[in-house]
Amino acid sequence: MATRWAATVCCRWPSAPSWSASARASASDAWNGRGPKPIGAKTKATWTTWLDRIQTEGLRTNLAVKLTQLGLSIDEELAQRNLAELVDHAAERGNFVRIDMEESRHVDATLRIYRGLRERGHDNVGAVLQSYLFRTEADLAARGYTGVLHTFSENDFAYYRSTMAEIVGVSHAEGLAVQASPWGLGRTFGGEAESRWVAFHPEERQVLDDGRRVAAACLNSPAYRDFCKEWADWVLECGVDSVFWDEPAWVVPEHVGVDHDERRAHAAASR
Repeated sequence: MATRWAATVCCRWPSAPSWSASARASASDAWNGRGPKPIGAKTKATWTTWLDRIQTEGLRTNLAVKLTQLGLSIDEELAQRNLAELVDHAAERGNFVRIDMEESRHVDATLRIYRGLRERGHDNVGAVLQSYLFRTEADLAARGYTGVLHTFSENDFAYYRSTMAEIVGVSHAEGLAVQASPWGLGRTFGGEAESRWVAFHPEERQVLDDGRRVAAACLNSPAYRDFCKEWADWVLECGVDSVFWDEPAWVVPEHVGVDHDERRAHAAASR
């Protein structure tokens, strides 16, 4: 049977924002002072407007929502009704709604709402699981996943070696196969992390065609290749089952503050 993989970003603080549209409207702003407060009404209206604009403008993005803005702190059924309406609106526009996970006291209710919608046939809704909770691997296994990809960054290598080994152990204890990904390693692999190694080894940086060095390790550098081997030895010592070498690539100049026009002008001046 094929492994069903889930990916996490293992870190000691909340993950960076995803490429999803999200709104931060206040639910209480919808009340005009007459009658009961329509909890979550203005937030829901804001998000439906976003979904309409995403469709109208042909954007390739989805919507991330927080259930507390739809009334979860007040009433679970209220939040579920509000979310169901939003998910239906997204489905009509061929879009997807992702539920952001919030503080730990809301995890069970959030997952109940998510499961309820999926069981009623809503296949355009998903939920985030927080990688830094001990329960997360059990939550993945309970939802039918048989494997998990954990990201191992340079900071993990420098400061959290034993923590990462513990995370792998917890994953295996739940019956999950574990892949490791070199998150932002040397700024040559997938991931937005900055590179400590590049900061400490500026002489090993990549060189653009105009002669400038940029903040990414050179893939041809023997020193950098040795560092990648050290990283790989460490993740194998952590007990992972395999390594996913995610998107090894030369740096995109625009990603390190060098725009195309500047490079072209520099090259013309050099001729």
